[in-house]
Amino acid sequence: MCYDDGMRTGTIIRTETEPHTSHHDVTHRLVEVSRIDRDPDQPRKHFDEAELQNLAASMAELGQLQSITVRYHRGTRRFTLVAGERRWRAAQLAGITELHAIVLHDIDDADVLPRAVAENLGRVDMTPMEEANAFARLEAAGYDRPAIAAMSGKSVEYVGYRIDLLDLIGPAQEALNASHLPVGTAWYVARLSPAAQQRFLRKWVRGEFPTVRDAEAFAAACRTVEANPQDDLFAVETMTDERREQIVARRRQVTSRIDRLATAGEILADLAHADPAELALVLAGTPGGVPGHQMRVQHLRDAASKALATLRRASGLAAAATPDNLIPDTLL
Repeated sequence: MCYDDGMRTGTIIRTETEPHTSHHDVTHRLVEVSRIDRDPDQPRKHFDEAELQNLAASMAELGQLQSITVRYHRGTRRFTLVAGERRWRAAQLAGITELHAIVLHDIDDADVLPRAVAENLGRVDMTPMEEANAFARLEAAGYDRPAIAAMSGKSVEYVGYRIDLLDLIGPAQEALNASHLPVGTAWYVARLSPAAQQRFLRKWVRGEFPTVRDAEAFAAACRTVEANPQDDLFAVETMTDERREQIVARRRQVTSRIDRLATAGEILADLAHADPAELALVLAGTPGGVPGHQMRVQHLRDAASKALATLRRASGLAAAATPDNLIPDTLL
């Protein structure tokens, strides 16, 4: 069977997916590459040039191993890609003039979007922002998040987190697409106002965060400060003399205790470099034996981990609540 414009048939080696055929006419054909157009609403926007060149070389040597999926338009006698844009692009680089295709006829626009999204969401190299835009388009088309999650094989929470990324300002989206900003950190940033996002990015670019967790703590603190603009953490000019004295006294107490941690650090360093065989011999006859002392160190490690998390949040609040060029310690 041929189209009315004489397009010839071809043999499919292997199809990537079998389309639903109960409501639409589906055929397998050879389609001229020059008559195929990309979908302007394609969720995927970024294609690695080196990978395309490798695929083009493979297709030139081995031929097309997977069919593409296209939509046929009777009025223009042209085709629009539904799935397989990488193969279509690579074919052009390789000088291939025809591609095996699954051709969909008389298909509604509402049916094209989920097909294209589902096909592309299976790609490991789809960027977080491409996923976010794809999910948002499905949501705008009337799909709720549980339906989108089921369609994409993701959790409802995952879909929500990706859609949240659309609140990122342009430079933050670019940093995320370029893998300069981790997607988990980007989600924290997306919850901030544009001004706070700019402030975060300045600090991120300057390398002011010791770890990713510190960066996320700063972003979370900025959100807290923005949500409570009336609470000025370092508004010392409005403090009473009694409150100032309380803060100074508490500061001496906390810093004095932290200074004493040096002794614990020395003990832990000695244990870390001790000979395990000697420790086994020395501690074996003590109450609780080696496991008892191991438990004490474990408790210390757990407490240190919690203390570190609290200090990280405190550091984020201190940085978020004060101008970047002002050191909180100079306020009192």
